[in-house]
Amino acid sequence: MSAEGPSRRRHVAAADCERCRDGWVAQPANTLSSLAFVLAAAPLASRRPDPAGRLVAATAVAAGLGSVAYHGPGTVAGRYLHDAGLLAMLGAMALDDATAIDRRTPPTPALVGVTAAAAVLAGPRTSGGAQIVVGALAVGAALYRTARRGVRRRDVIGEALLVGGAALHTLGRTGGPLCRPDSPLPAHAVWHVAAAASVALRHG
Repeated sequence: MSAEGPSRRRHVAAADCERCRDGWVAQPANTLSSLAFVLAAAPLASRRPDPAGRLVAATAVAAGLGSVAYHGPGTVAGRYLHDAGLLAMLGAMALDDATAIDRRTPPTPALVGVTAAAAVLAGPRTSGGAQIVVGALAVGAALYRTARRGVRRRDVIGEALLVGGAALHTLGRTGGPLCRPDSPLPAHAVWHVAAAASVALRHG
């Protein structure tokens, strides 16, 4: 079933299942749940005043606000902000895990490079592939950190939330087995909350 009516203009986030409505907030549940990233960043920023922690918090806010722009009014600009914020957050997570093992402070060029690369790679031709690559780097860095420093309960919970949320995101896309366009809590919205909780647990 399509997530939009036959007379509606196709919204940029239509592939995320929730039925698109007219107005500035096309997908209310997906839009509201995007703010979970902003909420996760607040305590993270206070607990992690170091450069890597501040970068994860800042990019989580960017990912949340970009997701609001994407699922709300949409537009090409909204898609770009969504993708750039997501790429920057994944890159910041990977950098934080890679340097946390030896409690090193990431060099300034690396911090700047994460955001610059996200801005460049968020274009429509490169974003999809970049998300796969950077996401794999984030997972790899997380596993490397666990292997070097041992298993922490909050890391296990955070990884479980991230993996479970990603599964819901994949299976809940338009046409997928878990897609319910008129559900008050679509699978994609759950993915937002689960991913934000994972960021707060693993990097807080």
